[in-house]
Amino acid sequence: MVKIVWDAGHGGSNSTPGKRTPDGEYEWTFNDKVVRAGMLFLRNYENIDQLRVDDATGKTDVPLNVRTNRANAYNADIYISVHHNALQGEYGPHSGTETFVMTPASENPESLRLANAIHPKLVQAMGLKNRGVKAENFHVLRETNMPAILTEGGFMDSSVDIVKMRDDAVLKQAGEAIAKGIAEYFGLRLMQQEQQEDMVEKAIVINSIYDYPWAEILSIRLKAPIYPKKVLKEKRTKELIIVGGTSVGLEAAKITLLSGKDRFETAAKVQRFLKQ
Repeated sequence: MVKIVWDAGHGGSNSTPGKRTPDGEYEWTFNDKVVRAGMLFLRNYENIDQLRVDDATGKTDVPLNVRTNRANAYNADIYISVHHNALQGEYGPHSGTETFVMTPASENPESLRLANAIHPKLVQAMGLKNRGVKAENFHVLRETNMPAILTEGGFMDSSVDIVKMRDDAVLKQAGEAIAKGIAEYFGLRLMQQEQQEDMVEKAIVINSIYDYPWAEILSIRLKAPIYPKKVLKEKRTKELIIVGGTSVGLEAAKITLLSGKDRFETAAKVQRFLKQ
């Protein structure tokens, strides 16, 4: 079993000072879309296990030592930290995609081999200038016990790159590019076609039986099955609509969270969703 750790850098929702575009968009929101796409794509391969060490809701900026400690305790085989760059905090013509390994690169040959498997694919997916594979003394590269890389997909304060970063299709391609590089690095095998076809297109998740009545209405309207959260952790799903509870421990290309502080607030959110 190959163990892969993903890390969407920083956090969103006012959890990280700075780390955003000149227009106020959080870096984490771009990172998150890349990570979700990469994790989903890797589910097409056999014998893999994946762990995400940032807060998948974006509400908190998990400390770096917590992230790397979790990866080390998990005994991961590789660590992928996904970021987007910034230069001067205001839009300019600077541009490009780069990937980092721990310095000196010559003493981290497996990290370098991983970077060289991923970086060309990521550059092609982003469609930006190739700034190369570089070495730097970053915490997530230094404190991990496994080959580790940190990607910078583009510059948040680039008038060129931000156009790509605001395109969800490009970020999806970027995540899939990283996943393809991982598959190449390990020599992963694709699942059989019938296994891939077992993926659920859309599902509704409930946290408790009290959420079922509203979930049932959504199920009828959307023609989607309902699953308890613990069951969905074992299934491969493209789109999740969560009624009650959180998205922690769940992964999908698209997640809609319809959860309030109690079942009445959750019901109100479902009603608003149905009116859209």
